[in-house]
Amino acid sequence: MTSPKADIGGEITIRLQVVTGKVSSVDIASSRLPDMSRMFLGRTPEQVLPLIGTVFSLCGKAQTIAGLQATESALGLRVSRAQHAARDMLRLAEMLTQTAWRLCLNWPQALNLPPDPALPRLALAAEGQFEQALFGGAGWKSVGGAALELDAKGIAKVIETLQSGIRSLTAHGGLAAQLRDGIAAAGLDGFGALPMNATPEAGALSRQWHNPEVNSLRKNGAGLAARLAASLADLNEIASALSLASATLASDHPKTLPQVIFGSGDATVMTARGPLKHAVTLRDGVYAAYEINAPTEGNFAPNGPVVAGLIGADATDAAALTKAAMLHILAIDPCIRYSVEVDHA
Repeated sequence: MTSPKADIGGEITIRLQVVTGKVSSVDIASSRLPDMSRMFLGRTPEQVLPLIGTVFSLCGKAQTIAGLQATESALGLRVSRAQHAARDMLRLAEMLTQTAWRLCLNWPQALNLPPDPALPRLALAAEGQFEQALFGGAGWKSVGGAALELDAKGIAKVIETLQSGIRSLTAHGGLAAQLRDGIAAAGLDGFGALPMNATPEAGALSRQWHNPEVNSLRKNGAGLAARLAASLADLNEIASALSLASATLASDHPKTLPQVIFGSGDATVMTARGPLKHAVTLRDGVYAAYEINAPTEGNFAPNGPVVAGLIGADATDAAALTKAAMLHILAIDPCIRYSVEVDHA
């Protein structure tokens, strides 16, 4: 089963090896190209940063913002709170899209429930609407920031629309309740639970670890029920964060770049799947080093949470196992393109 959005970052294949009715090992193969960021070496920020979100379209806005902030750090350039808030709103809207897409389209597919595309559509539209309402539709991918041409009423309307969509999703009898019931009916509440004393993955589960509902559910093992609750809590937290960011907006203009462009810096921004870090070195105005550390590497590491939650899973029904594995992966990394295969020894 594969997510619907292709990406230049490739696909991860998860092969479940089954012995005597249990998953005995998990092999992970990736078609993602290594060291993709090497293509940026010898190029200027003006050449790289407007395109980085298309090269790495997975969390493209977060990738762009991490690149901007790392470059600004290298230059010792401090942009205003308003610039940070405007960028955060774009990043948060992208996080909401990724989370809502999986919850409303892919989770129902795995549980044989009808999808509900309303919130993903609203979130996807909001990404473009925020760009228009924050920057007047002009480009924002510039070191030092971009001119803010704020449409306060438009921003408030987009946030209100998103909040309404989240309320509909989580209302009594809504899709959120159907997902909870579907997981329970399939006996999957604890599927993929973290090993005892293990650290949660750096995505929704980690962010919502102390949320009251998540806390209650994880006492019996932080499996699918706890991870679903964490993703739903993330939606509300993202909406609140959008409101807080909008309150710090003000008219602003970009900072002037230094004449000599050199230095090293890094930046980390949060995505739906966890923290994303960019580290750069500039020499004579071009990138001499560019490194990207994405949370997917940790999520799918040989001893990471995806593998740990699948080892020992019941495999007497291959179709049921595939669907459960799909949900487990979606709950941990709601961004990556992947497929699941079951091999019997």
